[in-house]
Amino acid sequence: CQNKSEGTSRELSNSIDNIMTIVRALLGVDSKFVVQSSFILLKRLSREMFLTFKELESQLEWLQGMICWNQKK
Repeated sequence: CQNKSEGTSRELSNSIDNIMTIVRALLGVDSKFVVQSSFILLKRLSREMFLTFKELESQLEWLQGMICWNQKK
């Protein structure tokens, strides 16, 4: 059973604001990439998956792949 403080802590780290702070810190990203990423990261599951990658390079690669995948839809 999960206590309330654990859930709240996880939700805070998974907040859109916190996630977008990480995205803006990725090396070499421009404003277009940040906006495209924001559409992907609107979904909670996508934010959770993004956070499973601990290295910034892996997070960047995952976002690039998701942007490419969404453009093919």
